[in-house]
Amino acid sequence: MDRRKAESTDKVHIYRRWCKQCDICIEFCPKNALAPDPDQYPELAYPDRCNQCGLCQLRCPDFAISVTPRPKKQSGKGDGTASSARHNTGRADGTASSTNHNPGRGDGTASPVDGVPEEHAS
Repeated sequence: MDRRKAESTDKVHIYRRWCKQCDICIEFCPKNALAPDPDQYPELAYPDRCNQCGLCQLRCPDFAISVTPRPKKQSGKGDGTASSARHNTGRADGTASSTNHNPGRGDGTASPVDGVPEEHAS
């Protein structure tokens, strides 16, 4: 198996038994990486163009094509750990904060519904 063929099967797989050769995958490929083979089945003719976007897989009416997902990019600080700056709910001293979203009246009973007089709140 030549290098191009090996690379194409790593990114995109065509299930020829399910394919009806409609060429929808070829037409929707934004990088023009797919082309018909000599038997008119789609193949990844230009694997270097394929960015594994998955449009061919998404558009195939017969589920005859699958795309290997791209490797996910690391996010965060660059050291392999995710940044927690956006999700920090604790205090600077390392203890958890006690945010109470419905504090009530302070006497253990619920506060009235916003904008509704207390006697009409349920």
